[in-house]
Amino acid sequence: MTLLEIETELARETNKDASTLNATTKARFLAAINRHYRRLASLPGLQHLRDTTTTFPSVAGQALYQISSVAKINRIWDTANRRYLQPMTMAQYRQVSPEAITDNQGTPTFWVWRGQTGGASPTYDLYLYQTPDAIVTYTADVTSVLTALSADADVPILPTDFHDLLFLGPLVEEYRHLDDNRLTVVERAYREREAQFKYWLHETASGMTSISNGIAMASQLGSEFPAGT
Repeated sequence: MTLLEIETELARETNKDASTLNATTKARFLAAINRHYRRLASLPGLQHLRDTTTTFPSVAGQALYQISSVAKINRIWDTANRRYLQPMTMAQYRQVSPEAITDNQGTPTFWVWRGQTGGASPTYDLYLYQTPDAIVTYTADVTSVLTALSADADVPILPTDFHDLLFLGPLVEEYRHLDDNRLTVVERAYREREAQFKYWLHETASGMTSISNGIAMASQLGSEFPAGT
């Protein structure tokens, strides 16, 4: 469903004409839709709907990097050197590299989450350790920042079969706002659909294979060493 289709369905169920909604009602619908959208897309386990991959280049002598539109980094690796970067805590980093920009330059083997910068274009801030001594393109599996629905043609990232959650959730709020006696029935329908959605997504993600099951991992010591070392 597109945003316009969700809004139209909300209008129909609340006995309104979607083509003549006043600005206040339309704004209330949109806020409720995005509120439920953000909540669903950030529930534990369900945030994987926002998982994607991005790349960023290192700069010789630069330790700190800012990656835009990223809510969380899950892992980083260097394909050129066949090297997986391990996560390091900020406390460990400060102990081994108090002068991040000038000391310990080489090929990074760790990454450190420093924090996030807010604003109109939020960034995920991280250090690489060792401080890079060359330009290398790093690849990262990330959880992206969720983009709110705003244009009529916008489509949520939820699986198509569960787009109705973005209609049912706001409908609960609208019936509560109107003190409508249908509230209890819709609340029950919403809880049932949310439970089905959680089960569907967790079941989809559960079919994992052990990485040790005949898969040769790249060497963590560099491309010149045997796989698995």
